[in-house]
Amino acid sequence: MSPSEQQRRGISDSIGNWVWRTLARIEDPMEAQQLPQERVRTSIRVTAAPISEARGKYRGAPASFAEIAKSRSAAEGVRQAAKELHDLYRNVPFGYHSLDPAGVVVDINDTELGWLGYARGEVVGKMRITDLMPPHRLGWFEERFAELKERGSLHDLEYEMRRKDGTTFPVLVNVVAIKDSNGRFVRSHASVFDVSELKRAEGELSESEARNAAILHAALDCIVSIDSHGRIVEFNPAAERTFGYARAEVVGKDVAEVIIPAAMRDAHRRGMKRYLTTVETSLLDKRVLVTAMRSDRSEFPAELTITHIRLRQQSIFSACLRDVTRKMWTEQELRRYADGLRTVSRRLVEVQETERRALANAL
Repeated sequence: MSPSEQQRRGISDSIGNWVWRTLARIEDPMEAQQLPQERVRTSIRVTAAPISEARGKYRGAPASFAEIAKSRSAAEGVRQAAKELHDLYRNVPFGYHSLDPAGVVVDINDTELGWLGYARGEVVGKMRITDLMPPHRLGWFEERFAELKERGSLHDLEYEMRRKDGTTFPVLVNVVAIKDSNGRFVRSHASVFDVSELKRAEGELSESEARNAAILHAALDCIVSIDSHGRIVEFNPAAERTFGYARAEVVGKDVAEVIIPAAMRDAHRRGMKRYLTTVETSLLDKRVLVTAMRSDRSEFPAELTITHIRLRQQSIFSACLRDVTRKMWTEQELRRYADGLRTVSRRLVEVQETERRALANAL
């Protein structure tokens, strides 16, 4: 048997003897009483170094033994955590991609692939990000990519991405640059949010605001809106014509100083304060007759209807006013005419009665 074979055989025997001696001690009642009753299989790491005499004869092998079950368990925990993190990255509800210095996609998560309609193998390492954009965005991207390399991060970028079927959708992107120890750009990491629903909602809101503005400007009645502090926030064209003010002159001013006669201002302010404190009022959503004041301080009768609009951050009171000067004059004239007709009618009856009596006396 060669010396090297003797060393290997000696190490094997030493390990075997150590295991046997260890088991023997465990079986000893004095040593085993502090050990658990059931045997637990574990994993160990053995490190041994052979010792030889001067002539090369093998004499033994001191060995060290370390239990590695805990380290294996910790490593498994790390692997599991990494797997969970990877699964989270692949399936988070927003897109994520990385680009190399040439703008080639080197990583992309499943969420973004699902939006685009591509398989991973069709994109990673094969497509530049500009292949996933409309053609007119090429120059825009090159400028932003150069800016990213210079600045290190870009936020709230808005552009369109192109699906495999050619359709597009709007996205909002935040991106950071990853650089090496020498400051050279290595790759980018971008978080991508599909904002299709947000854009749709914004479009609907814009359409609604446009419709409301059209109605507001076309209304024949005066519309004056104020906030909870009594400041004017809206003054439509009919109000401009009726009160003699331009909208820009009155927005932000106290409505009491603009269109309410001085004698009624205190009552107006008390009513506003009472409503905001107790939500009690007799004016909301009812048509009432009030006196309003023009820019030249002349007063006129107006029909008023007030509506309370509750917004998330404030309350708005919208007043619809109609100048009823002509209406009241017409009503007054009609009453005067009716009174005249009644007078004439009574006089005619009296004349007829007089003639009847005269005729009766003549017969």
